[in-house]
Amino acid sequence: MSGPRDLAELEARAKAGDAQAQYLLSALLSRQGRKPESRQWLERAAAAGFADALYTQATNLLSGVEGVRDLGRAERMLREAVGKRSQAARRSLALMLALGANAPPDWAQAAGLIIHAALAGDASALREVGLLLEMAAPGDARAAQCLVQAARAGDGLAAFALLCRSAKGAVSASEAELAQWSAGLQRSTHPLRHHLLNIKPQTAPAADVTLDRGALVGLLGTPPGVRVPARNQVSERPKVIRFDRLMTVEECEYLAAIAMPQLNASMVTNPVTGAPMRHSERTSSTASLAPLDQDLVVYCLNLRLAAAAGL
Repeated sequence: MSGPRDLAELEARAKAGDAQAQYLLSALLSRQGRKPESRQWLERAAAAGFADALYTQATNLLSGVEGVRDLGRAERMLREAVGKRSQAARRSLALMLALGANAPPDWAQAAGLIIHAALAGDASALREVGLLLEMAAPGDARAAQCLVQAARAGDGLAAFALLCRSAKGAVSASEAELAQWSAGLQRSTHPLRHHLLNIKPQTAPAADVTLDRGALVGLLGTPPGVRVPARNQVSERPKVIRFDRLMTVEECEYLAAIAMPQLNASMVTNPVTGAPMRHSERTSSTASLAPLDQDLVVYCLNLRLAAAAGL
């Protein structure tokens, strides 16, 4: 909706109490730069219990994008949205609980939430669970099954992982399945996607594996993949320690994909104002993953890096 008549119709529905219309009107006004009005309609839609509005308002409160950060209210809104079957809210709440953003970290509850979302068919949650299972039990058929289901639902990052595995003969797929994965990958922002769009099928697809909630909970009872490989002392002065295969190639590629949307030119500090600014002598790029840019896979990789660093 963008024309005057469409806007008038949306406003009429919103004023009549249609929570979905209030949410859509908030998004439209935000795109038009009418932020105060947008916030008011978003608040009304959230107060009416509209799941998407609750989720959006919660993420705003988590990031402080509107100048206010309120973790307690954000968590309450996410829980309400979860009660209304918002899988996006379920994933965000899982990350909040794992990080301990508003209370002591609770991995068990976080894992339970992401498994619930995965079994409900949420593509992003299926991808997360698949990669977490690969950390917990490398080569487990259920890990691949989660990725397959995520790719079938259009998740490009899961498709990338599967196409890489297919190129090595580690995953079987039909030509039709590979074409579907390639289409999902092409729609993604994965920085390496163009290298995999012409993968040839290896074998016929294997039989689907049943995903049992109890088994998944058992495998992910604690944060997986936290153990670090042996330390190799390279030098005492300066002190240099090497960890061989601290992360797998698949994990590195996943981090690159997660970071890609955040990649921007690196900044320097303006010596006068103290504000960040670009400078011709700094030619690198930087991506910072704020909590809302992460997921439980990144969280577990952070735990592994912390363990390697002794932190």
